[in-house]
Amino acid sequence: MQSSEYWLITEYIELGNLYEYLSHNDVSNTIAVQLMRSLTNGISYLHTEIRSGYSYKPRIVHRDIKPTNILVKSNLTCIIADFGLAIYCYYNDISHEAESQIKGTPRYCSPEKLKNTSSSKKFPSMLEQDVYSLSLVLWEICQRMDVTFDENEKLPLYKPCFYKEVSENPTVEEMMEILLKNKQRPEFSAEWMDKNKALESCVEIIKEAWHENGSVRPTALKIRNTFDNAIIKCQLNVFSV
Repeated sequence: MQSSEYWLITEYIELGNLYEYLSHNDVSNTIAVQLMRSLTNGISYLHTEIRSGYSYKPRIVHRDIKPTNILVKSNLTCIIADFGLAIYCYYNDISHEAESQIKGTPRYCSPEKLKNTSSSKKFPSMLEQDVYSLSLVLWEICQRMDVTFDENEKLPLYKPCFYKEVSENPTVEEMMEILLKNKQRPEFSAEWMDKNKALESCVEIIKEAWHENGSVRPTALKIRNTFDNAIIKCQLNVFSV
């Protein structure tokens, strides 16, 4: 019997993942908002149950949202990738639970996920955990907006959230120390806020999204709508997805 080869053909993403893109580029306000809006739109789509005739899409939690799992298309919109840890919820059956050990990338794990309580394994909590991870990625995009450096200098290194507080590949214990004991979160500097006053509503909802209490966090849809309103208010020419 002859063996068969199977080929999986996917779209070529020229710009690579978001980590690579932000490592090699600073971004304008317009591009930053475009990246953030398209990313939140993608997460909102995953989290939404859609019923249309005979078609059905369940709610999906990703569980490992981070820059290396987000691809950047040539039109500078984001695609969410790597669904190896994803969990589906069919027809509002929220009985699906996560495994007992913590899965995902510690740097982007929410406080409740790090605690690894029984409630954190429930589907509604996992939706809130995705939103927390999303907020950190949005903060990282913001930090690459119009980075100041001389023409003769290299672009400053891309720095992930909590780069000052933890090691390059932090453990669960390291993240528990800064999130649960020290109650730390990333910061928007006063200088950054002065430069980007028009995005104040976006900053506020990002801060809400990393709240320690998952039930207080906005939904991905609400975050997307906030970016939509900012686009209209600032009259930004953003590619719609």
